[in-house]
Amino acid sequence: MVLAVTGNYLNFEGIIMNQPLTYLFSAFDAHSKNNESFVQDLNSFFLLWFDTKNQSLLKKYFLQETLAVTNLQSKRIIEEFAKTANVAYTTIQSAFSCALFFLRNMDKEETKGDTPEALAKDLVRLQLLEPTQEEVASTFFKWIVQEIIPKAHSQRLERESASAIFPCFTGISTTVELRSVQETSYDTLKPVAKYEPEILGVVPVFAVEIRTTGDKFAFNADRENIERLITSLQASLKDMDALKRRLATA
Repeated sequence: MVLAVTGNYLNFEGIIMNQPLTYLFSAFDAHSKNNESFVQDLNSFFLLWFDTKNQSLLKKYFLQETLAVTNLQSKRIIEEFAKTANVAYTTIQSAFSCALFFLRNMDKEETKGDTPEALAKDLVRLQLLEPTQEEVASTFFKWIVQEIIPKAHSQRLERESASAIFPCFTGISTTVELRSVQETSYDTLKPVAKYEPEILGVVPVFAVEIRTTGDKFAFNADRENIERLITSLQASLKDMDALKRRLATA
């Protein structure tokens, strides 16, 4: 029995002797060197999940992680979580990798029959968890099934609807540059040998690059125009909030 998974986590090497309870772990060898990274990520995840305070933070920040559009957003979420929980960045990164693995694979048709309780029992059977940890571990799988998967579906549909006609925003980069102020510019109809530019000063200019799913474009703007852009976006946020409030009372 072979399970197609996202990434290079699980190495399936045939059915193990102790009868598995789930499709996901039906042919998983916990002692294979090819699965060491998965086991490490699993340990990082449950290190946080078994701590009541960190479990609450994990739920909060992992939900944000599932909604992140860019790698930069994901990086900032992990950094904030690590700072708030006083946990190493690599531990959070490893824990998120584990949680994302389960999210992606528990949402597949072939694993629909894998119950949270059975998944937790299989981790104990594989000696990846202690029997005393089984019940708390099952609460993680229930959380994935009951909360995270539905929210991920809803978010996917919202994004598909939002980008149904136009390209969707994916990122932005900005810099501030100094441009020279010249009294005259070069006239291509005149000999360049006679061109003598005179620099009167410099002026700061914003350089902006906006990236979308379809393309990217860049433009320059002075402070006044950037302030106008920011004001327009802030007004749009108020429009969106007002629409959401109206829909909530409809």
